[in-house]
Amino acid sequence: MSAIRRRDRGLTLLEVILALIILGGALVAIGELIRTASRSARDARDATSAQVIADSLMSEIAAGVVPPQPIERQPDPIDPDFVVTVMVERPTQSGLIQVMVLVERADALLVGRKAEGFRLVRWMLDPGVELAAPASGTDTGTSTGTASGTATGS
Repeated sequence: MSAIRRRDRGLTLLEVILALIILGGALVAIGELIRTASRSARDARDATSAQVIADSLMSEIAAGVVPPQPIERQPDPIDPDFVVTVMVERPTQSGLIQVMVLVERADALLVGRKAEGFRLVRWMLDPGVELAAPASGTDTGTSTGTASGTATGS
């Protein structure tokens, strides 16, 4: 009976090796999950930053602060990790322009990531075209005021 008791007291070498293999496999799986989560968080942060930069620049163009001129892959002045491209097209319809702002990571190709970016397109009135003033009727001497705006869309 003492032989049975002695055998039940400890773990065999096979059990220890099996436990270490299971622990190692679990650590590898957890490490891979952490790496994937970190990469996804970085991509989400970059996508959000690109959207904010594109929206800010498009708002400045629509407000007339920045002229709607083509820009080719210039670093963003606020966040130099991103480059900005602006394309302006004048379609056949007079008085309208199509402005496209593309924001990409500056180092996307260097670090082996896909060159994905955020693209924002908006149609707006061409600031270089003067609109004809509406024909006025008789002047009654009172002014009710007129509102003018810029038609924009995304």
